[in-house]
Amino acid sequence: MIGILLRVDDEQLNSFIENSVLLEEYVDSEEMEDSEYKLDIHKSWDAINYLLTQAAPTSPILTKAIFSGQILDEGQDMGYGPAQYLTTEQVKEICDALSTIPEVNLRRSYNASEMNAAGIYPQSWENNKEEIDWLVKDYRKLKKFYLLAAKQAQAIITYIE
Repeated sequence: MIGILLRVDDEQLNSFIENSVLLEEYVDSEEMEDSEYKLDIHKSWDAINYLLTQAAPTSPILTKAIFSGQILDEGQDMGYGPAQYLTTEQVKEICDALSTIPEVNLRRSYNASEMNAAGIYPQSWENNKEEIDWLVKDYRKLKKFYLLAAKQAQAIITYIE
């Protein structure tokens, strides 16, 4: 189960909401192969979400950084369920919230036994430096992705494949 995020403009988002088949075609197109508008955060998606909520428990908007709960099309299956989306305004709000969380807070929030007990995917966490370094590396990518989306007034679509 791999977490994918896409940066799209409002026009694209609206067209995908109106016809989700267009999203599937877009995702499968050659232009998306190695696109800067696509971020693959591998299997770190659930752990990053967990660490964000632990590092900033008073910032509920961060619970939507990976999955917003706003379903693009209930009937669509992008691999492991339907795609979800954030509007340009929500992207800006999350970007602002992400900018307040230093990496050290994520590192402090990392606890393999608690993550395994909470069922955080892939549920095979070990307390080692390589794991937290990997999660922080993907967090940096996520933060940069949100910053670019916010600067370019883009929405974000997420899904698991």
